Amino acid sequence: IEAGDITAHFALGDYTENTKKDLKAALSSYTLGAEAGQTDCMVRAAVFHMEGKGTDKNSERGVELLEKAAKEGNSQAHLMLAARILGEEEPDLGKGYAHLLAAANGGLTLAQNELGLFYLSGRLGVADLPAAASWFTRAAQAGFAAAQNNLATLFERGAGVEQSFDKAGQLYSLAAQQGNASATLALARFHAAGAGTKMNRERAWALASLAAERGEKENAASLLKELEAAFSKEELAAAKKELESIKAEKPAQ
Repeated sequence: IEAGDITAHFALGDYTENTKKDLKAALSSYTLGAEAGQTDCMVRAAVFHMEGKGTDKNSERGVELLEKAAKEGNSQAHLMLAARILGEEEPDLGKGYAHLLAAANGGLTLAQNELGLFYLSGRLGVADLPAAASWFTRAAQAGFAAAQNNLATLFERGAGVEQSFDKAGQLYSLAAQQGNASATLALARFHAAGAGTKMNRERAWALASLAAERGEKENAASLLKELEAAFSKEELAAAKKELESIKAEKPAQ
């Protein structure tokens, strides 16, 4: 800091916040960094003000800091402003979209996925499925599991892209390997039906069970019931062994 490196304000604030647990001192560091023009410090200081961390809650001050950081090109600030605007009861869709687009163009995979959902929803008037697929693709290629799952769904349905069960299965598999519950259940359906892959009821049962553990319990129940009704004791035992094998697999990189 003494040498004029303004990024050190953020490092000191982060250390003070998360290691020393001194929120007031952390806010002081973030504020000094923000005043020096460090945009990450502006974002962190904004969060402190909006949440009342180390100071009295002041949402207006927080938004001011986010807007200042966004003007300086901070993608996280754009994303936070977009979430705030689009979450209002009567949102300014144009303004929220502009911030979301800026965050997505800034390389934030979460923003790219959210922009894909925005186009899919048709909130600007008409749904644009090819545009949704394009943004899901950018985030999926960067390894963002939710986008991989969303893009897989488009390939499965042939919505905005040419239908391809093979591509859908590959994407569901990548997302499932990262723990995405929806993709895990979808992959189970594919194995049960032999869509985009060879039919494998034991693996389908194992994946459906894993999806249930990951939060898709209600949606997985009917598939599990259907599979178990057709299983012999030996097949159910093999399916349970398959589940343990999947759990032991190394997560996707």
